[in-house]
Amino acid sequence: MNTSTMSRIAGACLVLALGVGTAAGQAVNWTGSGDGINWEDPSNWSTNALPGAADLVFTGGGGRTVFLSSDQELDAVRFTNGDNLVHTAGTLTIGTGGTRTQSSLPEFGPNSSSYTMSGTAAYNQTDGGRFIIGQRGGGTLNMADSTSISNTGAIWLGMDGTFDGNISGNASLSSDGTIQLARFASTSSILRLSELASLDADGFFVMSDAADLSGDSLLEITGSDVSFQSDGLFMREAATLSFIADGSGISTLFVDGPGNLVDNGGGMDPQLLLDLTSYTFTQPITLIDMATGPVNGMFRGLAEGAVVPGTGGLTITYEGGADGFDVVLIPAPASAVFLAPAALMITRRRR
Repeated sequence: MNTSTMSRIAGACLVLALGVGTAAGQAVNWTGSGDGINWEDPSNWSTNALPGAADLVFTGGGGRTVFLSSDQELDAVRFTNGDNLVHTAGTLTIGTGGTRTQSSLPEFGPNSSSYTMSGTAAYNQTDGGRFIIGQRGGGTLNMADSTSISNTGAIWLGMDGTFDGNISGNASLSSDGTIQLARFASTSSILRLSELASLDADGFFVMSDAADLSGDSLLEITGSDVSFQSDGLFMREAATLSFIADGSGISTLFVDGPGNLVDNGGGMDPQLLLDLTSYTFTQPITLIDMATGPVNGMFRGLAEGAVVPGTGGLTITYEGGADGFDVVLIPAPASAVFLAPAALMITRRRR
């Protein structure tokens, strides 16, 4: 039995395992029988033709790498068990068939899969389905240059698998729903934002969604030029929020909705880490700018007025800003006399 035939059989078995029918299109398997690397080579696909708008694309695992550099339309894409996608140009539009509702890298473990984006690459999922990186196996996302991921549905970064993400250089990640970091039994999920990166969730941004299942999650924001906006913030005790300042300070998180720092029965609050060694303090530092209400809860070991390690003696208030809703660092002692004029000094603009 040749490799191509074996790949077709494996593909059919995977489709049955996923419970996905093919009435609206085909299940198209990557065989690598052409040049072995380029998406645009028809001979690399089980149909000997490029997958189309109604098709489900999946790979069979084994650590293969597929290179994509053109506009493509699919119903869904599922990379499995160690296979990788390197996307350098063009828009990958998902959901045009409207039947599968989920794309993931990897779909199955135990090996990790990666999605690497550079140049002008864009991922656009239109059907309201989920986009998952780190499902069952580990997942890695690297976004640089002016790349983008946009999804009308939820984005899950680490779901029953680990996740490691780096977004930098004008790259953007956005969802019309929630963005969740460490979901279900994800043992470790890390997302790093730097160098003009942007994250925008029209729903909640959630870290460590279940105390009895999720492991550690870390959101690390480096520099003062990162854009973070969400319509809610939900951090459980396994979550850590980290700011690393540059010469201009840190990047404020803008939250236009509920904010919750929750001990969900694990005995700890979420953790806050700050490194201000590259920044000379000149005014109060707003960590979280709440547009509509206060943050509920507190960071681990940092009650109102506590000195925050890594800040050179600054204290934390959960009632800062002009509206009294924001999480702000101010010089000790945190007196009511100082807070009023300090609030007027904050010039960051809400959305």
